[in-house]
Amino acid sequence: MPETKEAGRRDLSIDVLRWLALTGIVLVHIQPSTFWSQLRSFDVPMMVFLSAYCFAKSSHGMDDYMSYCIKRFKRLVLPCWIFLIVWFGFKYCVLGESPDWYNVIMCFTLLTPWYLWIIRVFVCMALIAPIATKHIFKLSSRSFYTLMIIGLIFNEFLCGANHSYSYTILVMTFSYFLVFAYGTYIKNISNKQILIIGGGTAIIFILMAIMMCHEQGNFVPVGKYKFPPHLYYLSYAFMCLSFLWLVRQQLLGLLQKIRLDGFAAYIGSHTLWIYLWHIPMVTFLGENLNAPIRFIIVYFSAISLAFLQERMVLRFCRHLTNEKLKKNVKSVLIG
Repeated sequence: MPETKEAGRRDLSIDVLRWLALTGIVLVHIQPSTFWSQLRSFDVPMMVFLSAYCFAKSSHGMDDYMSYCIKRFKRLVLPCWIFLIVWFGFKYCVLGESPDWYNVIMCFTLLTPWYLWIIRVFVCMALIAPIATKHIFKLSSRSFYTLMIIGLIFNEFLCGANHSYSYTILVMTFSYFLVFAYGTYIKNISNKQILIIGGGTAIIFILMAIMMCHEQGNFVPVGKYKFPPHLYYLSYAFMCLSFLWLVRQQLLGLLQKIRLDGFAAYIGSHTLWIYLWHIPMVTFLGENLNAPIRFIIVYFSAISLAFLQERMVLRFCRHLTNEKLKKNVKSVLIG
């Protein structure tokens, strides 16, 4: 994901939000309680939202579309392929597991429902971004709100029309595009307007939660409506995105007071490889130990592996004389 800079400096509040999102993603994979699983259900939408915001801020003077796609391929797809080669190689050479070639192909094409579905969403949004952003910028606030409302209603219709896996992938792309559009347009609207969006989606979420609770006799987590994202899931996500966006500087200030801003910023700027390294940790740890201990082990092991990888790559790059090669190696293996 592109860096966000303000006045020549990286915007650390964006990294704080990325840190929250990545922490939530790791948390859900260790099967936490319903409360924590519900609370962090904004995590993937937050990542998409932030990638849109960052792209919108850095897209001025962007290279031609093909050059842009090559850069996105190196930043998003190549790291996944390298990880998958290591992952499947380890399982075959060390664990003696014969590869399931259908699963291997699905993983490398990012069509898998496995952990890499998130990367597929990022890639789809990245491919759409240059084309969509310039049109989104031109919209008036009223037109943007109208199209978003129509989009959410249409998305709900799409979610119930078919249940095949290929169809679900298409619907998910549209669903997350709505989130991407919000991230692209958010710098064009005031805090008051963002608050209205957050409040409006909060009302929708609460009403739907009450209705479902009445029908099923208990609270229904939004995660059950994530594949593909229904209005119930998206309303919660938009609510959280709006309110967290408004308080991002306060969150940064709080972390600075307790001296955790550097930790959050590091994670926020190394999200991809931390995410990739958490996969084997979750897999090998399984359901051993209780959830809090599993989370601590998985979370800090993934961060440590990403940090160790960065140190090794930087040391290796010191011996490279070709600056273009050095830049590409860092882009793929560090981010």
